[in-house]
Amino acid sequence: MHAKTSQRKPRLLMVTRALDVGGTERHLAQIAPGLAARGFDVTVYCIAKTGAQVGDVEASGIRVTGPAPYQQRLGKIGSALTLASGALGLIPEMLLGRPDIAHFYLPHAFLAGSVAAALTQVPVRIMSRRCQNLYQLKHPRLAEVERRLHGSMTAILGNSRNIVDELVMQEGVPSPRAGLIYNGIDLAKFTGPFDRAALRGALGIEDDATVISILANLQSYKGHGDLVAALARIKDRLPQPWHLLAIGRDDGQLTGLRTQAEALGIDTNIHWLGMRRDTVDLLRASDLGVLASHQEGFSNAVIESMAAGLPMIVSDVGGNAEAVLHRRCGLVVPARDPDSLAAAIEELAGNQVLAAAMGRAGKMRALSHFSLDACLEKYERMYRALLAGQPLPDDIIATGLAGTPAIAQPRGAGGTIPQPRPIREAHGSAAFAKSV
Repeated sequence: MHAKTSQRKPRLLMVTRALDVGGTERHLAQIAPGLAARGFDVTVYCIAKTGAQVGDVEASGIRVTGPAPYQQRLGKIGSALTLASGALGLIPEMLLGRPDIAHFYLPHAFLAGSVAAALTQVPVRIMSRRCQNLYQLKHPRLAEVERRLHGSMTAILGNSRNIVDELVMQEGVPSPRAGLIYNGIDLAKFTGPFDRAALRGALGIEDDATVISILANLQSYKGHGDLVAALARIKDRLPQPWHLLAIGRDDGQLTGLRTQAEALGIDTNIHWLGMRRDTVDLLRASDLGVLASHQEGFSNAVIESMAAGLPMIVSDVGGNAEAVLHRRCGLVVPARDPDSLAAAIEELAGNQVLAAAMGRAGKMRALSHFSLDACLEKYERMYRALLAGQPLPDDIIATGLAGTPAIAQPRGAGGTIPQPRPIREAHGSAAFAKSV
């Protein structure tokens, strides 16, 4: 039996695949020390203890554990062995560490850890879905297993209303156990002195140039190819000179993107910067932000760009339209549509007054809705409520932005919600974005 948590700090085991530089990993790297400061004994377990952020998380005082990954040269066999060893390693970790809460991030961690948590009788089990469920189309059998395992969870979270909608409406997660907690970012990083001209000069960019940035790893679904095609369509109509900063790790797309840009005559305008630790400064040195993803959960890159004061152009997928209110903080365009993307870039690049107004509105929105403190506060209240045997807090079950209930629900006997409620009527629509 677990010791009473009132006599000690609650033990929180956060389980993820690895700690590479990506949205979920960056989110974990921020909230783990924040939750420790709020009175939790936090451990991060990686299915494969690897990634650029392992050292950063450990340096913050958080224990990071997990097996080493199998060599990449083993391909799919190595990936399967890594997943299996990570899953098996969770059982002794849970038996010895006796966590009060096991929180699984992303499908690999959920599949590997949910059975281990059930076998070791972890009292509170939470799964966080942070991407759209399109991946299930390629793996229907695993998708069925995942849906069956939903029943073993105390709560299931999404980081956008779009994601929670999929969980409830498509995957049958009971509405009272489906929660929403938006990402939060450390807004302090976006204040203080900054030498815009010096950073531009270091990149070989003119002080008066129009600078567009995209903060996303080079993966096919992030839409870099669409952005390159869009910029080629308007290359001579944009204010001159102009540059694109492409910030993010290459996951096998760079060679093709370079070839595409060269063929379209804009290769000298694009700076492929790779992984950078000065992403905040790069955003602050820019004039316009873009995210052209084909699928998304809720992008840290979008709200970080908003916090930097950039007017945003985003594709209408996942939670993008929940962050960027169409024609208030930026423009929302259809995914996989270079023509619409080009028109949006041309409109904002050619109208500095409009772009500045949208940038100010976006910054205020990031400050008021997407702070790290607000995110941590919701996690803490959720964990403490579930540990006490209570249901999810009302504002996490059915919340809209800024704490406004999406649809008010009467409570039934015992604090349960009698009927499932629709979370969102229009999937990923700009019309929804205008309404919140």
